[in-house]
Amino acid sequence: MSVPEKKLVTLSQLQMQAERIKSELDKYALESEMQQAVEDAVAQANICTIEVVDAVPEAETAKEKVLYLYHNTGTGKYEIYALVDTAIVRLDDDGGSVSDDMIATDTEVSDMLDEVFPQPEPEEPVE
Repeated sequence: MSVPEKKLVTLSQLQMQAERIKSELDKYALESEMQQAVEDAVAQANICTIEVVDAVPEAETAKEKVLYLYHNTGTGKYEIYALVDTAIVRLDDDGGSVSDDMIATDTEVSDMLDEVFPQPEPEEPVE
């Protein structure tokens, strides 16, 4: 079974295609450049970053604008710590309990939404 010659690809055609793909890819930034651009943008925006740590850092070694995510193996939960003034503080203390009177019912939520976002009364058709 012979293949028509016009369906065959030459080496020069493959080289041209490879060069075109390479020039297209060169238009995109390298991953390291993108990472640096993101870090710079975060720093300029005065936003904090998150670091996963094996141990809660001491206040002397902790950095400002960093949230430390620590996996507490005793509870099996993650905890969030940050440097506040001169001390490391846990930000996500869930030690309290929620009582039933603190939970809104569906009706209460609907009433609150209607109060905040009142719906206009439907206009009656003019005859």
